[in-house]
Amino acid sequence: MKLSIKKYRKKQLICLYFMFVSTFTSFSQTFVELEQKAKQGDVESMHLLGRAYHLGNNINRNYAKAIQWYKKAADLGYERSMHNLGLCYMHGCGVQPDTIVAINYFQQAANKDLILSIELLSQIYQNGIGVEQNFDSCFYWCERAAKLGSSDAQYKLSLLYAYGFGTEVNEKAMFEWALESAEAGNVLGQELVGQFYIEGKGVYPDDSKALFWLTKAAEQGASTSLGKQYQIGRIVELDKKKAFELFKVAAESGDSWGQYELAECYRYGRGTKQDRKLAMFWYYQSAQNGYSPAVEVLEEIDTKVDEDELRQKNLEYKEWFNKNR
Repeated sequence: MKLSIKKYRKKQLICLYFMFVSTFTSFSQTFVELEQKAKQGDVESMHLLGRAYHLGNNINRNYAKAIQWYKKAADLGYERSMHNLGLCYMHGCGVQPDTIVAINYFQQAANKDLILSIELLSQIYQNGIGVEQNFDSCFYWCERAAKLGSSDAQYKLSLLYAYGFGTEVNEKAMFEWALESAEAGNVLGQELVGQFYIEGKGVYPDDSKALFWLTKAAEQGASTSLGKQYQIGRIVELDKKKAFELFKVAAESGDSWGQYELAECYRYGRGTKQDRKLAMFWYYQSAQNGYSPAVEVLEEIDTKVDEDELRQKNLEYKEWFNKNR
C-alpha cells in the first residue's frame, strides 16, 4: 500500500465541514416546547433551536436566528454551538465568510476538547484553507485529537510521523499510532498496520500479524492491500482470481486504488478475462477519484470509449460478481 497523506486528505477532506454537531437523537419535542426551554435558559435547547433554524428542521430556514441562538449557547460555554458558529462563518451562512472568526470559534470549541473542532483545525492548517498552510499547527491539533481517542486522527498522525510533516520522522511513533487506530477499528489504520508488519517499518516484520490486520481491513471493504498480497503471493499463496475478487470489492466501495488495480486486472487478464472496456471504465473511476497512476494511464492510451456502454457492461459484471463471490 502506498502511504499518502494526500489519500487521507482525499478521503477525509472536510467531511467535517458539513457535519453539524448536535445531541439530537430524535425531534420528539415540538418546536414550541424547544423554543420555550431555550428562552428559559436551557443551553442544549438553545443549540438545538439554532440547529433547527440552520437546517430548516420543521421550520423555515433562518440563518440569522440560527446564529442568534448559537451565540447565546456559545456565550454560555456550549462547545457544539461554538463549532457550528465556526461553520457558519466558514461558509457564509447568514454572515460574511470570515475564516479568522471561524477558526477562533473552532479553537474555543477545541479548548473544551470537542474532537470534531480539533480535527477540523488540523485539516484547515494541513490544506491551507483560508490561512497559510502550516504543518506544525496541523500536527499540533492532530496529536491532540489522537490523544483524545479519535481513530481518524491516530491514523493521520501515523502518516505525519511517517513523512515528517510538522515533526521529525519517527517510525516507532508512526507504528504505535497506526496500531492505536487499528485496534480502535479504523479500517485505514488496520490496512496501514498490516503493511508496516510486511515491510518491517517501526516493528519487526511478521507475516502472520500482517495477514491478520489486512484481513480485518478487508472485512470492512478495504481489501486492496490484501488483494495485492494474493496477486504477488507474498504472505499468502498466490491466487490471482482471489486478488481480482478483492479488488472488485474495494473498487465497488469507491476506493481509488482498488479501482486502479481492478482496471489493471481487466486490462491484462489477471484473475479474470481481458476486457479493455471494463478496464477503461475502472481507470476512469479511479482517475475521477484523484488516483494519479490512473490519470497517467489514461493519458497514455486511447480513451475514446462510450461511457454508457461501459456502465452497462459493468452492471453485467457486477451482477455476475454478486452471484459468484
